[in-house]
Amino acid sequence: MNKKRLAISVLFTLFICYIDEGYYSFDWMNSLENWIVFIPYVLVIYLLFSGMNKACLFISGFFQDSKSL
Repeated sequence: MNKKRLAISVLFTLFICYIDEGYYSFDWMNSLENWIVFIPYVLVIYLLFSGMNKACLFISGFFQDSKSL
């Protein structure tokens, strides 16, 4: 697990919850139900960031291999 990617995922999800759940405040943190929803959001965003990273590495590797032709 990449700690930097996980930290960015948590910060991004906190920003999303700040805007959506808390109406531009952190009052949403007082409710346990919102924390239960927060964790799957972090997991999904982490997996999306990981997938985007793998796709970018694949694409950059493809272009690096094509230069040697």
